[in-house]
Amino acid sequence: MPCPQVSPAFVCIALAALCACSSDELEIERDGEGGGGASSSQSAGGSTPWQETRPPFEGCEALVWAGEPLRVPSSEYVREPGLVPLEGGRVGMVYADRDEHGPIIASRVVDGAFGRWPPSVGEAVTHFAAKQLPAGRGGLSARADGSFALSGQAAGVYRFEEPGRVSMPEGAPYLFVSVWLEPAPGLGAYVLRYLPGEPMRLSYAAQARELSIERPVGEVNLASDCGALDFAAGQSSLAFALGPRDGCASDAPLQVFRLDGRPPAVETHLAELGTELTHGRFYRARDGYTYAHFGGPRAEVVLHHFDRFARPAPLSEPLNDGEPRYRVRDIAAFRGGHAWLARAAGRRDDPHDISVRVVVGDATHRTRSTELDAASYRSSSGSTVLVGGEGEGSILVALGVPEGIALARADCVPGG
Repeated sequence: MPCPQVSPAFVCIALAALCACSSDELEIERDGEGGGGASSSQSAGGSTPWQETRPPFEGCEALVWAGEPLRVPSSEYVREPGLVPLEGGRVGMVYADRDEHGPIIASRVVDGAFGRWPPSVGEAVTHFAAKQLPAGRGGLSARADGSFALSGQAAGVYRFEEPGRVSMPEGAPYLFVSVWLEPAPGLGAYVLRYLPGEPMRLSYAAQARELSIERPVGEVNLASDCGALDFAAGQSSLAFALGPRDGCASDAPLQVFRLDGRPPAVETHLAELGTELTHGRFYRARDGYTYAHFGGPRAEVVLHHFDRFARPAPLSEPLNDGEPRYRVRDIAAFRGGHAWLARAAGRRDDPHDISVRVVVGDATHRTRSTELDAASYRSSSGSTVLVGGEGEGSILVALGVPEGIALARADCVPGG
């Protein structure tokens, strides 16, 4: 299929509309903005410090840092580090960076991330290079065998520790193309193509290493042309969520569609979010799927639950968390509840004086780590929180810092 000539402006718009991108929400919230900015011991204006009244999360009554953050050398331009689990207890890390020639997408492999701290980190491997990366790294999916896929400008399939790209879908990067790996034990990949004003077209390649050999699956009429696409892998299916992002209309709905069966069938469901938060994360939960909605001026995260068929769960109540000063930056399923990375802005005279903490909890319980002075000048987009270790009792987080990337791990202590 010939690639149409599309203006660079259109490419940027299309990429921003349907991939996991960086945005202004990831910039520092300075003292006095959005109700944040006080020190950890005293709220702004000398008021009484905020106190948690909920009991700790059962089986994780305390969260302690495994040690000092591990600084992974890279350039000052690094952004969007994403973490994925690999075989043998290893962890893959994919991120956008810059070399002497321009923007790149690179990866590293971390050995012993859930063992004795600090772990060892492999050499950087470059997979993609371009004159510009307006939408950053793009959406990320992976399998434990070392394969991973990217969406947007770098759409294609890659392997950790192997330079370059394994396969590339037809039409990339001139059309918006999104590639997502089929859950194991499958070896295939799904390809989504989109143009504004047209249905999203889905196809399937039985072998991810041969994306050029694909067959149509179906089309999805999108409820909105403005949104960010995320996915979650079940045991035998994939579910996608198209939720609003910063800049979308406040009443933009959440659209969830699921691929299942052989050949795959497409089901789609709509849910009203009812709040003006700006960012979302969609992930597999124990009894189905969860869409976490966060960002904006309020310190809260709203969780919307879906059953295993990606239908809105009829009795689920959105979970609101409103601890002052802290802003959710990423979130993942954790032992029937959730684990999230939260960040508090620092002093007005030092915009790099920023602390982060990890929180685990559900509707009625909370356990928080102590603050970690990570000096994070920008948070990352997608896959920055990875739960693992014995009994899934540890939370690994990745942060973009002035020196490159910082890895840190918080471990559960039963009984406190």
